[in-house]
Amino acid sequence: MSKYPENKTFCPYPWIHVMTQPTGTMSWCCVARENIKDSEGRSMTVDKNGGSMSAAWNSDHMKEVRLQMIAGEEVKGCEHCYYLESVSNESYRTGYIRDWMNGKSADEITKRIEFSAANNGTVNEDPIYLDFRLGNLCNLKCRMCQPQNSSQIYKEQQRVIKIDPKFEDIVKPHSWGHLGEVIPEWWDSESFLEDTIKWLPGTKKMYFTGGEPTLIERNYWVMKKAIEFGVSADMEIMFNTNCTNLRADWKEILSYFNKIVACISLDAIGNALEYIRTGANWEPIKKNIQWYVDQPNVSCVQFSPVIMSLNIFAIKDLLLYIEELQQTTSKQLWISYIICDYPVVLDLRAMPQELRDKAIIEIKWLYEQPLKIFDTTQNKEGLATILNILENKYLPNSDQLWQECLTYMKALDLHRNQNLYEALPELMETKNVDE
Repeated sequence: MSKYPENKTFCPYPWIHVMTQPTGTMSWCCVARENIKDSEGRSMTVDKNGGSMSAAWNSDHMKEVRLQMIAGEEVKGCEHCYYLESVSNESYRTGYIRDWMNGKSADEITKRIEFSAANNGTVNEDPIYLDFRLGNLCNLKCRMCQPQNSSQIYKEQQRVIKIDPKFEDIVKPHSWGHLGEVIPEWWDSESFLEDTIKWLPGTKKMYFTGGEPTLIERNYWVMKKAIEFGVSADMEIMFNTNCTNLRADWKEILSYFNKIVACISLDAIGNALEYIRTGANWEPIKKNIQWYVDQPNVSCVQFSPVIMSLNIFAIKDLLLYIEELQQTTSKQLWISYIICDYPVVLDLRAMPQELRDKAIIEIKWLYEQPLKIFDTTQNKEGLATILNILENKYLPNSDQLWQECLTYMKALDLHRNQNLYEALPELMETKNVDE
């Protein structure tokens, strides 16, 4: 690939990938903190008025992002990867380079980059990786999630604010995606359907999340189109599921895909999980996870815990559960640690020192265990990143943020009939918000 991966800001995604948000906005990456903008600085959208993925693909903003990466300049929106690289040797960006620039698509991507370098950032080929979040339909209310990504959280906020005006003042600083009464059903628009049909035959990878992807009907339509076009057998399909739902038609449609990466959204097990992901029930989730592990066409099962103050003391039990699973299968299980930096009140860097010290002891103990899951370097080195943050990284207003975190959790507890300290007793030590 020559020089481009050596650039500290280069990432292959702007040349191959389009991501839609549940609201219809778009970006070059799900981790990016920036939407694709038009010439007026407004977020471009897929909509029923002609807004489209194809218009965003070679927009002036996308061309600028590509040229900045070629030049090795920092890109607005990519700050989270820069942060991760400051605490470890790994980020989403470095993983994407490894996955795409060392594989079968490397030569094709190189040609795209070279063409765009000579043509003001334009890419003359269609995306080969489609990343769809087709609405926010979900059945859980995860404490690190937002109304933009969960219809249940949106409904809760709208309902509770009407009876408790103070609730809005507490939750809004920690939420993005304050939606209108409904999200326009842009995924039914002519432009979305046309672009999807046009791009699917050349697509090498698809990713679905939401919301909960197994509940979103348009996902089934997209997958059926891939089957109809005869590309499902060779296409990699990836989805991020909370494993609460395993419909018969979901199982059936997956049987047509041979390269499945099942990403399991799981931050804890047992009571801790049911607190963090309100509405979840651990026992059926455990059975559904086992189904994915047992499927021969699921080439990879990857657990994706969001690492935050709420579950820092639950990571041990989670990893030991994954280790038990690993002992029963020849399939290597992966762990992708998602470092939470929003809502900022759940960021590890906002934790008080006495909790950090306790967490450091637990993470160090885990790191030293001879676990089979640690045969995969990523699974172990992610713990080193967590340790680095706990030992060395602080937010300047961490005391205030921690108090806001406790107030935020208390407000949710009141309306969800839950209790932070019953579910996560390790946090009791800093209990200083009036019950």
